[in-house]
Amino acid sequence: MTRMKEIIISNKNTEGHLALLESGRLLEYRLVRPSEDVSVGDIYYAAVEKIDKKINAAFLNLGGSEKAFIHMKDAPAAFKWIQGAKLPVQITREGTAIKLPLATGNIEFANDLVVLIEGAHYLSVSKRLTSEQRSSWVKAVEPILEADEAAILRSKAAEKSIEEVTSAIFELRQRFQTLKEKIGSRKKAGLVQKNVLDFTEVISQWQQHYPDVMRVVTDDKRASIYTDYQEDTFHSYHLQPAIENLLQPEVILANGVSLFIEKTEAMWIIDVNTHRYKSNQAKSEVMATVNLAAAEEIVRQIRLRNMSGLIVIDFVGGMNETGFQKVKDKMEVLANKEYVTTQVADFSKTGLMQLTRRKKQQSLLETVTVACPVCNGSGHIQSALSLAYQLERELMSYKGLSYASVYVTEPVLSAFLDLQVCEHIDLEWEIGEEAVPFYAIRRTES
Repeated sequence: MTRMKEIIISNKNTEGHLALLESGRLLEYRLVRPSEDVSVGDIYYAAVEKIDKKINAAFLNLGGSEKAFIHMKDAPAAFKWIQGAKLPVQITREGTAIKLPLATGNIEFANDLVVLIEGAHYLSVSKRLTSEQRSSWVKAVEPILEADEAAILRSKAAEKSIEEVTSAIFELRQRFQTLKEKIGSRKKAGLVQKNVLDFTEVISQWQQHYPDVMRVVTDDKRASIYTDYQEDTFHSYHLQPAIENLLQPEVILANGVSLFIEKTEAMWIIDVNTHRYKSNQAKSEVMATVNLAAAEEIVRQIRLRNMSGLIVIDFVGGMNETGFQKVKDKMEVLANKEYVTTQVADFSKTGLMQLTRRKKQQSLLETVTVACPVCNGSGHIQSALSLAYQLERELMSYKGLSYASVYVTEPVLSAFLDLQVCEHIDLEWEIGEEAVPFYAIRRTES
C-alpha cells in the first residue's frame, strides 16, 4: 500500500508550524516563532572581547549583553586578531544555559540551488549526484567563483542549466553586497540581520529528501509553494496532539515496545523497554527483534524533538553478538539517511550505544517548556511523609512551644497525624488546596 506523504503549512497566526506527514504520521516538524534571542543564521557586527590562544578561540561581544564564541580558524584569513577588532559573523549554533552561541566569520547565504560562503574558497557538489555529474558541475561552476567565495551545489542544481545556477550565484552575491553596505555604516557591535526561517527553503529541503511528497497544504495563501488550500490546517491535521506527544517522556510503539526519553544537562538518554511486547521466540531473538523495531522510532523521535549533542541509548539487553551487530548496522543505515549529521558509535561494554548529532538549534523541549518552578526541573517533589517528618522537626525546634497555626495540604496532615507526635502542642490546622504536598507554620505561641 502506498503511503501518502504531504507537507502541512500552518502560518495564519503569529506562531507558525511546518509538518511533513506520512499517512497522517509525523515525519518532520518545524516550529517557527518570532524571537529576539540569538538564533542560528543571525548576522552580527561583532567586537573581539577576549582572545584565548591556548584553544585558538575568541569571545565576541555581539552588542549589549549578548556574547558569542568563535574558533579563530572560522574567520577570514586576512582578519587581524586583536582585542576590540570588529568583524561580521553569523551564528551557527544557539547558546544554552552553560554554553555561548557559536559564531563563524565565514558567512553564508543559500537558495534552492546553491549555498554561497564568503571568506573561504572551495566548491562542493551534492553527493546525491553521480560522480560524472559532480565532475561536470565542478568544471562549469569553478571558473565563476571569486577568490574569496566557496559554494555548495545542491542536488536540485542537476535539474537546472548552468545559466540558471549562475543566476542563483549572482543573486546570492547581491545579498552579500547588500550586507556589506549595511555593515559599512556601522561603528558599534550589534545585530545586522535577523534570520527568519524561510518556509520555502525548508519545504524545498524536505521535497529533495522525500521526493515522493504528493502535495503541500497551507492555510496561508501568501505561501509561495503549495498545491492545496485548507482553512485551518493546524487543527484539521491534528498537529496539537502530535506536538504534545513529542514533549512526553514515554513513547509506546504499535507492537507494545516502549521508549523512555529524558534530557539531562550533559546528554539525552533513551531507554528501550519490552513493555507489552509478546513473542514465542528465544530470548536472544526476542531482544534483537525488539531493539530493531525500536531503532526506526528512536531516529524519528531524535529528528522530531531536534535532539542533539550526546545521545545514549540503552537497548534491551540479552542479545547475542549477531543481534548487537544487526542493531548497530540498522542504526548506521538510519543515521546515514538523516540530513543532520548523526554519527553512531559502537556498543559499550555495558551494552549502551552512543550517538552524536550536530547541534544548531535548541531542542523542541527547550523551545516550548521551562523548568517546573515547584521541582526546579528535577521532576521530583518531596513526598507528604517526608514533609510530615520535616514539620515534626520544625515544631520540636521551638523552645517551649504551646500553640501553632499550620497551613497544610491534606496528604501532609494525614501523614503527620499518623506519626502521633507533638501531642503536647495545641495545633490549629488550615487545609490548603495546593496540588503538591505543602505546609507552612503561620503563627506560634510559647
